[in-house]
Amino acid sequence: MNNEKRCELLAQEIDRIFRRGLKLGDDVRHYIDSTFAHPTTEALQEILADADDADVMPLIELIFFPDEAIQAELEDLLSREGFQDGDDEKVLRCLLCRNAETRIHLPGSGEAIPLPVPEWAAGEFIARLKISGKADPRLVQAIHEHVAAGLQTPFKVKLRNSRFVPSDKKILFLCNLLDRIDAGAEEMAAIFDFTLAFLDEIDEGTAIFKALMDKKKRYFRSAEQAVKYEEALKTDNMETLLLRGVRMPHIDRGDALYKMGIIDRIATAVFGRTEHLAPVSTGADLGGYDAGDLKKVIDSLS
Repeated sequence: MNNEKRCELLAQEIDRIFRRGLKLGDDVRHYIDSTFAHPTTEALQEILADADDADVMPLIELIFFPDEAIQAELEDLLSREGFQDGDDEKVLRCLLCRNAETRIHLPGSGEAIPLPVPEWAAGEFIARLKISGKADPRLVQAIHEHVAAGLQTPFKVKLRNSRFVPSDKKILFLCNLLDRIDAGAEEMAAIFDFTLAFLDEIDEGTAIFKALMDKKKRYFRSAEQAVKYEEALKTDNMETLLLRGVRMPHIDRGDALYKMGIIDRIATAVFGRTEHLAPVSTGADLGGYDAGDLKKVIDSLS
């Protein structure tokens, strides 16, 4: 398919999504209520009518932010057609020729607000699709071979949205993970998300196993701090602890332990080993658990 036709086809698909209507998530509804004082449907329609107002533009931006479900609808087309740098503008011109408009579906009601699509919002929508992004063929093949059929398109969307700079070492690591990990759909998605973010954090010269263990140690210390803080709250209130210079931990201990469990799953799948950690600042026994045995760790802190 030539460049003009593929840009027109993508504009057609985006126009179809817009005309079907955009559903507001609870987070967007919360933003509306907190920013515009719980407006009625009629008041919200008046607010949205001034899409170029500085106070309204952040809301329009949220409405036209393509979530992963929308991106998944377009992923096969994007992967197949191989869009190039500069195609964003061509797609936008094609979309504007269609006089794009949408309806905003409000959560918890059957009401919908008609809304012409502002040119700037359409441009940002297209930019966030990252249409010219190209995943390494080795990663695409690994997804096709080792990821359940229902997760393949969502995983390719996650890969398109990721920010890590591909290198042979990182690509091989990710391919090995997809090949060797054994997890259910929900856990697999969480592991994949975590790994993509982790790979964005490390430099090319970093030893991946060591970086994983260093990250595990940081979560481990955070969990220890959370235990100490919870113990301190049994004898002093939060204000007293604050006056004594004791700060509330920045991470929930359950989240820290969950991330440690993910790291162990990744490390044992790819490298065949992990490191067990010994506590240094609390009497709680946090160390010496088997990879994947997260419940044991949580129980030791409960």
